[in-house]
Amino acid sequence: MAASEAEFLKAGVHRYAEACDTIRAFQEALAGRLMAVLNAKTSFGDFQRDVRLPKPQDKDHTHWGRWIAATATGTVNRRALEVEIGVWWYGREGLPPVMFYVSSTDGMFQKRPVPSLPPPIRAYDDSKRIYLYVEPGEEFDFDHEFDLLIRTFVSSCVKTA
Repeated sequence: MAASEAEFLKAGVHRYAEACDTIRAFQEALAGRLMAVLNAKTSFGDFQRDVRLPKPQDKDHTHWGRWIAATATGTVNRRALEVEIGVWWYGREGLPPVMFYVSSTDGMFQKRPVPSLPPPIRAYDDSKRIYLYVEPGEEFDFDHEFDLLIRTFVSSCVKTA
């Protein structure tokens, strides 16, 4: 075992529990912040959010990267739609190392042509669903970034429906 690895493991043995607590606290805080974004409004453009509270999701899959998300249900033109927003780290090849995204597993936006998007929004099609995303800079505003993403996503749903 290399000396640097031995030192790393020695330090890790003593800091592991604290590191786990820090990660857990971050995950809970971020999930809460994403839910607050969804709770802040009852509508995002044509998307009318249900009164039910959004629900958090914490996903950690090595082949898909890691992400923390929240979902809200609602309607667009009286059609049901579930919207998922989140922060995704180290997704797929060709994606930024961290991105804010919006997507849905509902059929309204699956496998449709990706519409023209305003900068800085980009799209990623994983063959099952389309994600609209922005790469957060050093300075960002959760409310502004996700409002822009959700409104663009919903507008795309309406145009392609």
